[in-house]
Amino acid sequence: MSVKIRARFQKSVHNPVAGMLIRNRLGIDVFGTNTRLEQRELGEFEPGEELEVWFRFDCLLTPRSIH
Repeated sequence: MSVKIRARFQKSVHNPVAGMLIRNRLGIDVFGTNTRLEQRELGEFEPGEELEVWFRFDCLLTPRSIH
C-alpha cells in the first residue's frame, strides 16, 4: 500500500514530522508511522514551499480490521 502526504507551508519550518494513522471501525489504532519513527529528516521549508512524503508498506490488515 502507498500513502502520499502533500503539504504547503504557511511559515518557515525546520524538520517537520509527517505521519499517518489507520484506525478500525471502533476507533482502535491498527497501524501508524511517521517520519521521525522512520528516522527521515525532511529539512527546511519556507512559506509557499511544498513537501511530498510517501509511506509504502505491506498491507497486512484483514477486512475485519478496517470495516
